[in-house]
Amino acid sequence: VSGDEFVILCEDLDGPSEVDALALRSDTALAQPFPLSGTTINMTASIGVSVTGPDYQAPEELIHDADLAMYRNKRHRDASDGILDLRELHHAGYQAGLARSLPGALDRNECHVEYQPIVDAGAERVIGIEALMRWTHPERGPVSPDVLIPFAERSGRIIEFGQWVLKQACLDHQRWQSASGPAIGVWVNVSAHQIMTSEFVETVSTVLESTSIDPGLLTLEVTESVFVRDGQRALVVLDRLKDLGVRLALDDFGTGYSSLGYLNTLPIDTIKIDQSFISTLTHDPASQRIVTAIVALAHSLGMTVVAEGVETAGQHYELTKLGADSCQGFYFGRPMRALDLDGFIQHHQHAATSTMTPHADLEFAAQMERASKLQPRDQNLTERGSLPPHPVTSAKPLEL
Repeated sequence: VSGDEFVILCEDLDGPSEVDALALRSDTALAQPFPLSGTTINMTASIGVSVTGPDYQAPEELIHDADLAMYRNKRHRDASDGILDLRELHHAGYQAGLARSLPGALDRNECHVEYQPIVDAGAERVIGIEALMRWTHPERGPVSPDVLIPFAERSGRIIEFGQWVLKQACLDHQRWQSASGPAIGVWVNVSAHQIMTSEFVETVSTVLESTSIDPGLLTLEVTESVFVRDGQRALVVLDRLKDLGVRLALDDFGTGYSSLGYLNTLPIDTIKIDQSFISTLTHDPASQRIVTAIVALAHSLGMTVVAEGVETAGQHYELTKLGADSCQGFYFGRPMRALDLDGFIQHHQHAATSTMTPHADLEFAAQMERASKLQPRDQNLTERGSLPPHPVTSAKPLEL
């Protein structure tokens, strides 16, 4: 292939294990010392393996990926050869593409905000809306929030994006508040990276002033991770935010590091119960006891409770029975664009006063969900991490 790279084409093999055996034989043979001009030469080889399959359209692609595997092994000398995992390659390419495209995404109008309603658990009236950032990549399409947010944090762009979402949500809130009647709050997620910047409180103050929003209608959601990095500094920032008049919510409660340790000293108004406890609420007594304890703890500290990830009428019933103040999830409404939320709020506020779901219907739904969850817990467990069978034709570039 080049001055110090060679390709071995292996055909008619019985399975991937034979590919490994051939790579080991090649490495062992090349590692043997040999004399040259009166000197003993010791040589090593970096070996990369790729296995053909439906993802390959041309031999050059197979050689290219084997070459990538070989260079990966040069960086990680704990093994003499490696089989290229296409999923790893595609993920690396996907991440690289995002890294190149993320700067300027706001300027190119590739980002928008979607809103998910938060409803009163008993009256089913919309009492708040959570702002959620979305990014539609021009080539890759919508980027999952589970990918976007961590990636933005690692790249440092979360500061820029967070400020943009905060301002956009407060601007949109002006329109809904004037048209909806009863007060509706706007909820915005705040990253630990934002909290730790020296100008964050000033940024929030400027947005409040420029959008004329009532500070009491803005809730900033933080996670327990802010207290892991620098708990004392985080407490100072949260106290300053409370001085502005905004409300604070502890998001994903029950899944983090130090909830109980900080809960007594945090200036928190609301606890949001993580959806992992809600998904099994109708059929898992342990989840019911945990939610009961969280609700009681929050109320004893003067905090309200929002249950996240509510997807069924049965879950809604159980949460109402257990004393949750508010609910959020697909059962009430999926995240939607601002224009769609206009009509949703008007319709839902009217419907909540006239056609609230009867209590008996919710209880019946909960009973039906419990009856459908009688299977053993491990019935749906699947083995993770296994690779599909590989075809047995492979190419192995070697660099000496």
